[in-house]
Amino acid sequence: MIAVERLGEREHLIAVLPDRAAMRTFGPFLVPKDHYFVMGDSRDNSEDSRYFGTVARQSIVGRATLVLCSFDLSHYFAPRFARFFKSLNPDGA
Repeated sequence: MIAVERLGEREHLIAVLPDRAAMRTFGPFLVPKDHYFVMGDSRDNSEDSRYFGTVARQSIVGRATLVLCSFDLSHYFAPRFARFFKSLNPDGA
């Protein structure tokens, strides 16, 4: 099921998988200094910090820099070619 989520002033589509066993609520949670709370790419199908805890900054060795590919879940996974290989940096560098 596709739903709309509002976070502050922004809206975006999310996929809701009600038949999948998932941690639907979590927190509040205090992230320790120099640690990160990491989320997978699917709230209903990711074993992330909700399951294994926070990640120490010293353990993070990489950085996401671009979108490799993107698919529109609300349009039968149609490719969103305009987002392919786009920089994640606001200045485009």
